[in-house]
Amino acid sequence: MTARISGMVRSRALLLALVAAATLAMELPASAESSYCARLQADYLSAVRAGGGSVTTTRSGGGDVSRIQRQLAAAEAEARNKNCRGLGLFRKPHKSCPSVLSKVNRLRQQLNQAGGRTVVVRRQSGDRDRIYSQLRRNGCRVPSLGDTASSGYRTLCVRTCDGYYFPVSFSSSRSRFNTDETVCKAMYGGADAELYYHSNGRSAEEAVSYRGNQRLESQPYGFAYRETFNPACQAELKRGLANLTEAFADRVAAAKGKTPTAQGTPAPLLLPRPVARINATVDPETRANLAGHFKVGPVTPDDAEEVAVATTTIRRLGPDYYYMAPPKIEALYEPPDLGPEFSLISSAHAAESQPKIDGPTGQTTVQ
Repeated sequence: MTARISGMVRSRALLLALVAAATLAMELPASAESSYCARLQADYLSAVRAGGGSVTTTRSGGGDVSRIQRQLAAAEAEARNKNCRGLGLFRKPHKSCPSVLSKVNRLRQQLNQAGGRTVVVRRQSGDRDRIYSQLRRNGCRVPSLGDTASSGYRTLCVRTCDGYYFPVSFSSSRSRFNTDETVCKAMYGGADAELYYHSNGRSAEEAVSYRGNQRLESQPYGFAYRETFNPACQAELKRGLANLTEAFADRVAAAKGKTPTAQGTPAPLLLPRPVARINATVDPETRANLAGHFKVGPVTPDDAEEVAVATTTIRRLGPDYYYMAPPKIEALYEPPDLGPEFSLISSAHAAESQPKIDGPTGQTTVQ
């Protein structure tokens, strides 16, 4: 039994270790996540609501805005060519991806800060298909109108060491923020981590802290992982996942210890044994006998009992005719009436007497 519990603990610990490894392997793509996909998704939803045409706003800033847009497009193209977002399954990100992504984020911040006046631009009807192609080409999720119908929140677990974050829930509510915060802090095993949230359809740059209600980008550690890589910060997540694995293994062992199983006791069957069904066409009595496990034994003839013959006179009660023998059939016979007999010999014989019938046999004699 102990070996079985140890095997279950090892399997669960291995599963958590694989999840931790996958999370750490996705750290570089997660660090490359920015508001680019969120903006494309917002534009796509606007185009869908407008039936092919949509309205969007752009900032006016003269030539600086155009120059920054060209530089940003070139930097994003370089990031795609070097697989900095980790979208290629068989390609590893280039070693220069941190600097490329840092350049992309810096240009986007400059683009947001350039200009102060907004200009409303009417998109053409074909923009929906163009934005859809951009979403697929950049590996962004294609949103639907139902994504914003619930008006939920996306919660982020942000470590204060370097600002690295990962999503805790994609559709949460304010009543669940305490639960998401507990999960966030448990992932780091006591290290400093805070819960941030933003509305669905918005970018992580607009996230605010759950406790202090401060924007993430205004914090000293906000998105610092995009600029520099700190191995000590990454070790915090590994240590937290290891603590979770150990705590889970202890809980499993404690749960098994509360319900000890006697040695030699077979484990309960996962499925019940098959039971033969009673034929539905048999009569109710036979069905009851089968259900009650009734068995018919061999039938043996009983010993013949000898009937004693009376040796004394039997006393008679009642009239004598009860004890008289029944009459014979011949005594009840009545001869049939055959009528006169005619003869064709002469008329004198027509007045002949009736023929005599001898006895009950019915034979006729002619004189």
